[in-house]
Amino acid sequence: DVCLSIEMSHAASVLVDDILDGDDTRHGAESSHSVLGTPVSVLQAHFLCAEALQAVSELPTLLNLLLKTYHKLSVGEMYDVFLPTPNEEWLKRGYGEFVYQKTSALFEYSLVAAAIVAERGNAQGSLQHLGHVLGKLYQFSNDYFDLQPDNLKKRHTTNEAWQVTFSLPLALYLHKYGEAAVAEFLQDRVLSLSRWTSFLKIIWTTEIQTLAKQSVEDCLEDVRHAVANTPLPCDQQQNIYALAELINTEGFWYHPYN
Repeated sequence: DVCLSIEMSHAASVLVDDILDGDDTRHGAESSHSVLGTPVSVLQAHFLCAEALQAVSELPTLLNLLLKTYHKLSVGEMYDVFLPTPNEEWLKRGYGEFVYQKTSALFEYSLVAAAIVAERGNAQGSLQHLGHVLGKLYQFSNDYFDLQPDNLKKRHTTNEAWQVTFSLPLALYLHKYGEAAVAEFLQDRVLSLSRWTSFLKIIWTTEIQTLAKQSVEDCLEDVRHAVANTPLPCDQQQNIYALAELINTEGFWYHPYN
């Protein structure tokens, strides 16, 4: 039941994320909303969340944890699509404290839930931290590779509906240069491919690329340290090391599902 709650929560988050980002494809396959339409995908996500909560409804600790996870996921997505007004304080805190938690929250839930079920209370803190940094690596790496020019159409095929989201490269650019040069793009939020390409040329400078790549490498190092500080057996630690290295490869993000 716990594993089911994790899988259904993840599936629901993917359905919503593809809608918010306007992604037409995921790993080579058409996304749900591009095939079935947005209303059906939204209902699917609602149903999956309800089923995930039902799966752990007789385990109060996990139920409470999953509710907190949904809250973090929602706040992260809100910042990702610029629902808060992007004032200076928001720009400073938004990505570093909120956006990536749309991913890290579910990693944290998965690992802490395992510790709870195994009655390993002494491991909860270190596993939660591992989930936090692993999810952060996942989000940072995804943002880095998605903005590579050769990858622009691997998850999005429509020419007239390119969503501007609060990605790592954009966060780094705004922190360093401010929003003056990109204000009109941020205001419009949904761009044609030609305007999105112009927007990318402004923010995706050599310096920002270098900073983004270094941010990913720093996250990878954080994962290595976090894994070493868990009580997990050596073979499981090696599996997580391998997963982290895989996340940090371009092929991981665009390999088609069979």
